[in-house]
Amino acid sequence: PRLRGNPAATLMIEGKGIIAQFAQMFPPVLYSKKLFNDLEYFDIHTELTSDDKIRVTGEMRFENNKTASIELMKFLMKF
Repeated sequence: PRLRGNPAATLMIEGKGIIAQFAQMFPPVLYSKKLFNDLEYFDIHTELTSDDKIRVTGEMRFENNKTASIELMKFLMKF
């Protein structure tokens, strides 16, 4: 599969009920939305290299000269 575009769109939760409000404030959703909204460019895809191996390649580019490795580390430290 190939993922390209704005991954924050996958976390768009609509609704005004208690479940929708709770889901929007749930830390994994909240922090993931923040990370995804900071992305300037996102493109990840996979390639089958042999019968039992898959190579994942792609690019995540952040705005304002932010480094992807630092931003991902900050994201992981929130959990």
